[in-house]
Amino acid sequence: MKKCLTGFLLLLCIGCVGQQDSSPTGEHLYPMTVVDDMGREVTLSVTPLRIISLAPSTTEILFALGAGENVIGNTEYCNFPEGAVNIEKVGGFSDVSIEKIVSLEPDIIFASSLHIESVEQLSELGISSVILDPVTIEDVLNTITLVGKVIQKEENAEILIETFTSRIDGVKQQAPSSHLSVYVEGWVSSSGYGSFGPGSLVDNLLSIAGGSNIAGDTDTPYPALSGEVIISKNPQIIFMISSMGGVGIEDLVNRPGWDAIDAVKFGRIYVVDGDLVLRPGPRLIEGLEILAGHIRGNSQTTFFWSFIQDFLFMNVADRQSAA
Repeated sequence: MKKCLTGFLLLLCIGCVGQQDSSPTGEHLYPMTVVDDMGREVTLSVTPLRIISLAPSTTEILFALGAGENVIGNTEYCNFPEGAVNIEKVGGFSDVSIEKIVSLEPDIIFASSLHIESVEQLSELGISSVILDPVTIEDVLNTITLVGKVIQKEENAEILIETFTSRIDGVKQQAPSSHLSVYVEGWVSSSGYGSFGPGSLVDNLLSIAGGSNIAGDTDTPYPALSGEVIISKNPQIIFMISSMGGVGIEDLVNRPGWDAIDAVKFGRIYVVDGDLVLRPGPRLIEGLEILAGHIRGNSQTTFFWSFIQDFLFMNVADRQSAA
């Protein structure tokens, strides 16, 4: 029964093809004014049916809320879910094509703090943008709420947030009372070993998962640590982010002096998919559970999209029964 209920909730979040309410409704609510993460007031006159997303995390949120079919443009880095891959690309990480965006005639653009200049240019052309800038898991929940309001998927947003919150609470309840020291490596450069300090999403996840971040006492979200500092901190667990151009585990354990680190001595080095811990979107809960599981020594998680197929063709009566 619990598995069925979870699947039911996740299906509603996705907004599967064939559901009668897959298109946004609620025109009587317009004009609508919302405040985005930059404090900007954005007024919408109609429900946005043609949406452009300039961040992979936002693309995932839109699909999770059942608005994937309304996304007409996104970025080269929007690689999940599968339906996002073949959508028209309007740019890369921070650079976007104003000409391409205008040609797609969007009703709304979901941008990030990296796109402020582009947002201003688009505003002059009469195209509205909502800037999203989540930096903690709590911010992600607020982002889901805001996006759900803008695209008239508030009920789905509430269900998604309820699922999120329940799983976050589960992680907190299982977190060890004595926090293990953790080093997270994202990249290697001439300045040192790139990690994640206060103000970063990874640091926020570690605090919830029950880890003590060895970079937590730095004064920047993305510090470069020396090998000497890392050895002296003696982390009990090491996480390596897979998508940030770092090195392999074999390279790490063979660094001079690193054999004295507890995580190396006891083999507690884990590679983590960067998309699950760096993207402030729906799959962040999977990343949190993976980190927490390794910290506890019992890694288990339920993938956000895993129950979709089981419930894809359920009729309304069956879904109500599952609840």
